[in-house]
Amino acid sequence: MTVVTEPGIYEIPEGEYHADKALAPELGRSLSVSGAKKVLACPALFAYERDHGQAPRDAFDFGTVAHTLILGKGGDIAVIAADDWRSKAARDERDAARVDGLTPILHAEYAKAKAVADAVHAHPVAAAILEQGEAEKSLYWQDVETGVTRRGRTDWLRDNAIVDVKTCADASPAGFAKACATFGYDMQAAWYTDGVEALTGDRLPFLFIAVEKAAPHLVAVYQLDDFAIERGTNRNREALRIYAECESSGAWPGYSTDIETLSLPRWAN
Repeated sequence: MTVVTEPGIYEIPEGEYHADKALAPELGRSLSVSGAKKVLACPALFAYERDHGQAPRDAFDFGTVAHTLILGKGGDIAVIAADDWRSKAARDERDAARVDGLTPILHAEYAKAKAVADAVHAHPVAAAILEQGEAEKSLYWQDVETGVTRRGRTDWLRDNAIVDVKTCADASPAGFAKACATFGYDMQAAWYTDGVEALTGDRLPFLFIAVEKAAPHLVAVYQLDDFAIERGTNRNREALRIYAECESSGAWPGYSTDIETLSLPRWAN
């Protein structure tokens, strides 16, 4: 196991990175941007998942496999020769693969993931971006304001850019902008930009390579504007303050303990 003893850029296996147990005692536990999003939503849920882990989900496996094929680096893959997960034999094979540290995927889904990777490599801008750089570098740095150890795992790190690959339903400008707001990609862009700057002194642009999961697997490359990065930075700062307070007090609040009045969402009008 690689032990992180000081801030830096490390080569760490994915499982060890997510387990967050390889840090020297003086660094404490670390907070990722996905954890920061969870802290904003509900500190109690974050604390539970940090201690117990998250159950594997088939929906995440496709993205994991696609990333491995696109970046040329990642965990081993188990292609399951079944049409779906409805049979017990297929589910048993899937579960056994996970126990062995493999990412299971149905053969038809694997073929689709391969087509997604091919589309990225055929895109003139995306392919050129991936010609230089390194995949899956783990960043650890300490937040000046709160003292919290922050971490991030870049998909692709170039000398002049931080790159993240997103498989998505809609890679159009409007569609991907909506995904950025919905899934907090602005927080991710700001988080990783801060990390690289803290460790190297360079404030690099953060680029998204967005590729649609459905054929013909259209690809686009995006960079968020200054307003979006500022929004992400502010949300990250709020999450760090909440996290630091919860770590200090040992109290991780859930939802409100009062009786709250709810209004129906606008679409219900």
